[in-house]
Amino acid sequence: MTQIREFDGTPSDYETLVNLHNQLWEDKDPLESNQLMKDDEKRKSEHIFRRFFADVNGQAVGYGEFNHNARRHHPQRFWVTVAVMDTHRKQGIGQHLFDTLLAIMQTDYHANELHTRTTESRPDGIRFLEKCGFREVKRQWENHLSLQDFDESLFNGFDRQMDSLGITIKNLSELMAQDDDALYKVYELHQLLTRDVPNPVQQTKADYDSWREGYSSDYADFLPDSNFIAYHDNEYIGLTSFWGNPSADKLYVGLTGVKRDYRRNGIATALKLRGLEFAKVFGIPQLITFSHSNAMLQLNLKLGFKIHATDILFMQTL
Repeated sequence: MTQIREFDGTPSDYETLVNLHNQLWEDKDPLESNQLMKDDEKRKSEHIFRRFFADVNGQAVGYGEFNHNARRHHPQRFWVTVAVMDTHRKQGIGQHLFDTLLAIMQTDYHANELHTRTTESRPDGIRFLEKCGFREVKRQWENHLSLQDFDESLFNGFDRQMDSLGITIKNLSELMAQDDDALYKVYELHQLLTRDVPNPVQQTKADYDSWREGYSSDYADFLPDSNFIAYHDNEYIGLTSFWGNPSADKLYVGLTGVKRDYRRNGIATALKLRGLEFAKVFGIPQLITFSHSNAMLQLNLKLGFKIHATDILFMQTL
């Protein structure tokens, strides 16, 4: 018999959740209990977040959760996850979990909009979401690049092209050393550029203090030397960011973007080339990024990235 119980926040439940997640999502980076606890502690009280386990004979075989997304916050909009072990699928457990979450979201929080995602490689998951009333609203692509396959000779001349346009590219460490307001200027540019990331829901502007937490020495994956900014006449016009641990075997490429008036001048390519140069200097073998638009996907493919997985985003209006 399946029993749905709420996550209680104990170390034991964190271990149970991490073990389930790492088995269910083997193709994703593994979770660690301590890091997950720290992330949960940082959540704002006004952002609802609840988790549940599906137990069979006292053993957790699946979990479900719903939460507010701080970057796209609305009190009645929730992001939902439901996952069940392969050994216990097609027994109604996932449906039981989803129905439980849905009832709580509607009764306690008057939810009227739900979001979730799965990957193209999980057809059972797609069918389940469609059965639950979700519809596809967007696709994004996980791209991988092996640095040993990157041919930098194909991109000679981009530095000269930037010089001819009067555009300078520096890393964040250099800019912060010469401009006390550099970090705030990057914040303003970042918030402007995120509005152009294709998404079915409007991005909520992050407050500076919250945003800055990810750009401080307290955040282990922040690399000021691998965040590159393009500027023209002292105006910050484009950026790209590489995140992770240089001693590891990979880095992640975050937001890359250019102000609209400066697009189609090769600036995004020049920015990413600086990031690739940084990765090669440190001997990092692999880069991972996510393309949210066909234009950025085409740029990544031009640089040698290959599509590793396709994420499908779903939405349901209640």
